[in-house]
Amino acid sequence: MTEAERHIRKARESLASARADVRAKRHNSAANRAYYAAFQAAVAALLRADIRPAERTLWQHRFVLSQFSGTLVRRRKRLPSDLPARMAELLRLRLAADYGPDQVTARDAARSLRHSTRIVEGVERMTQQRTLREASAEHEAKFPEGQAALDLAERRIEELEALIRGRFPEAAFDVWRTGPKDYRLTAYIPRSDFGRITRALSDRLVDILVDDDIWIVAMPEKVKARAR
Repeated sequence: MTEAERHIRKARESLASARADVRAKRHNSAANRAYYAAFQAAVAALLRADIRPAERTLWQHRFVLSQFSGTLVRRRKRLPSDLPARMAELLRLRLAADYGPDQVTARDAARSLRHSTRIVEGVERMTQQRTLREASAEHEAKFPEGQAALDLAERRIEELEALIRGRFPEAAFDVWRTGPKDYRLTAYIPRSDFGRITRALSDRLVDILVDDDIWIVAMPEKVKARAR
């Protein structure tokens, strides 16, 4: 089990505690555990992206939250764009629960649980997907042909991911490399009508092939409902 997977396991445990606290009406405890579930998931996401603090075992809250929101979400677009706001609300409610004079309300505790669940599940999807460079490394191991330059392909795939996320903020992605300049980008989208995504991407994919001589096929797939 990787370090990221161990943190995801901790996040799931904290999330289960938050859920139990909501049911038992322990609202302050629920807000606390919901935040820490999201925080542990954020650490897992940073590890998956090979982002660590200077002191490799010191995961300070400011570092984790800024790198999670600023680097993974806003810059690299590896996670849905709504997660920073959810994380900020979780932190606000956790501080109120731990240090404020008033009790966290049942409504706020339930909202914390929803935000935390969204973050943990989003990070789980991210940690299960392959990046372009990982897919390329797998391809090179099977078909040694010299290391191809990946920067241009990486930029084009990031553009496509941003275009899809503009319409489906919850989308997650996986990449396969099938040839020196052939890639397949799979977008996992939690709804059944993919027609407008296909139409939106068609011209862009042709432009990439003509301008950059890179063949990228974008394939939407429906996300399976998570078992409860």
